[in-house]
Amino acid sequence: MIKTIVIGAGVMGASVAYRLAQAGAAVTVLEAARIGGGTSGISFAWTNAHKKPPKPYHDLNVAGMKAHAALANEFGATPWWHGGGSLEWEAEPDRIAQRENIERLRSWGYAAEWITPRQVKELEPDIDPAAIGDAPVAFFPEEGWLDPVVYAHAMLSAARRRHGANVICGARVIDLIMAGDRVTGVRIADGT
Repeated sequence: MIKTIVIGAGVMGASVAYRLAQAGAAVTVLEAARIGGGTSGISFAWTNAHKKPPKPYHDLNVAGMKAHAALANEFGATPWWHGGGSLEWEAEPDRIAQRENIERLRSWGYAAEWITPRQVKELEPDIDPAAIGDAPVAFFPEEGWLDPVVYAHAMLSAARRRHGANVICGARVIDLIMAGDRVTGVRIADGT
């Protein structure tokens, strides 16, 4: 069995730990403070690809969106995921660029549509129509956001419960232990 150490228990570390443990690796996660307490704890974590050119970068973001959808199917209950799409409207000088972007997105197969003020009100009752004015509103129905701290906790809980991973908080990694060009371990702040 491959032994792995994952440094950090945010969105990335929790995701890597879950998939490695699921694949049969013996996983230990070392987190300096608390789960989701670093960058993940201050991220909005918006899953989107509507303003992500060039095409390879757009495709990478779409793949991430699809991975979240697949994970939602895998887990069933996903308290971290908040779908429902996103809305966008632009000030007058930016509307031509917005229209061109929507056309490009559609040619790439990305879900993007124009919606009416009535549809905006149905989707987001608290938006003041006066704030939009006569601006065309684009809707991206496959976008959403995730709560990164809830997500990290869920992934690590599943990694522990389903696959035997070990998570240690309060273990700040200060050095990698090397054997030639290979990492063989880590040193944490308490000297171990």
